[in-house]
Amino acid sequence: MQWIHHYLFQDVYEWVGRIRTIDMGKGGCSVFQPLQLFTTGAQYAEMTLQHDHMLQGLDRDRFIERLAANYDNFNTLHPFREGNGRTQRVFWTLIARDAGWGLDWSQVSKRENDVASFIAHENVDYHLLTHMFETITQPLPPGRINGSHPPSISRAARLRRQVSRTPIRCFQTASTSGRGQRYGYQTKGSDKSKLKKTASYLRQELKAEAKRLTTDQSPPEISKYRHGRGR
Repeated sequence: MQWIHHYLFQDVYEWVGRIRTIDMGKGGCSVFQPLQLFTTGAQYAEMTLQHDHMLQGLDRDRFIERLAANYDNFNTLHPFREGNGRTQRVFWTLIARDAGWGLDWSQVSKRENDVASFIAHENVDYHLLTHMFETITQPLPPGRINGSHPPSISRAARLRRQVSRTPIRCFQTASTSGRGQRYGYQTKGSDKSKLKKTASYLRQELKAEAKRLTTDQSPPEISKYRHGRGR
């Protein structure tokens, strides 16, 4: 998710791709995951998604049910100072596609999304999120499942568990070109080559998905990205 945020907002924010360092609230909502509990919350969100097998192999009703719960887990984390909603759109669109489903975000308004997220966060009540995903979830055509679009998110998650006994940790280095942050991975052996190939797949996926998703009700501050080189 950090990489997605970096890709979307690399021309907008200096702190792009970095986890927030302050507690946050929004729109009258109580604070999102407190910083002192952020690591615990992130581990829970990731473990829950893995336990759900990245939402693969589920019928539509069960997919929507688990998508709503997992969406709320990551939304509660609210890992970035800005750009969380747009980053989640790309992330869950890729997760859904890996599982054989398409998410048409144009079918839901920003207000509907915000209200559903608020109710889920405040009351652990997923009925509005479930209704939202029932509206926007459609099966993908067979040719788009495991065809020319590699299941990049799922494959990356599997590689992360296989690389070593400890999690792959992302580190940041200042770009000599002045264009922002570059990201690398601590890996070993032939897994490094595999991870690079997966990153290449992910980059191609994101270029197409992010370009489409960010054109819907884009705020003015995203215009640099929309007209930028997006590398």
